[in-house]
Amino acid sequence: MIVEHVFVTTHPSAEAMQKASMFLASHGFVNAAGAAFPVGGGEWNALEMKRGVKNAARAKSVAQLPQVAHVNYDRGRVSLAISMADSGGGAFGGGSRLWMILAFGVVGAAMAGSQYSGKKYARQRHVLLTALASGVEQSITGAASTTANSAEQQIQTIEAEIAEDARRRSRRMWIAFAVILFLMALVISLAIFADH
Repeated sequence: MIVEHVFVTTHPSAEAMQKASMFLASHGFVNAAGAAFPVGGGEWNALEMKRGVKNAARAKSVAQLPQVAHVNYDRGRVSLAISMADSGGGAFGGGSRLWMILAFGVVGAAMAGSQYSGKKYARQRHVLLTALASGVEQSITGAASTTANSAEQQIQTIEAEIAEDARRRSRRMWIAFAVILFLMALVISLAIFADH
């Protein structure tokens, strides 16, 4: 999923890139290029930062999916593109749920149908990326503190919602695992006692 946003600022490029870099770093992004500013006296007019796990299939929540932010500055026009990789494994609304059904049978089919609703995670990805884009714009343009706080509050709210969903998902998986172990133990004990 990609969110693109273009806006205008009166700040010089180095100041705009510094503000964008500081905002993104405060939300867990790290510089992808390794250098925070151009070496050799060139104008700092592009920035690429990343966050999240490297392998999307290993993400435990939507917020851990690989994310990349590109910021470009051209004579006061700032182009921003923030992307988030799809999980590809079915965990967060993309890919197949077959592994869940094969691994857990009927219980897995019920969990795959209710737990992994793609629309919910697509909405979370969209809200998170849009809030990050708004926050970058507000940090660069120096928007009023109330609007800057609203973008920050929106980011915190969606990240809290994502974390709660991850906790619920983990709890359901452990309960399903315990139920399956209990049923296996029950079948084994019935088979042992049926022989006697």
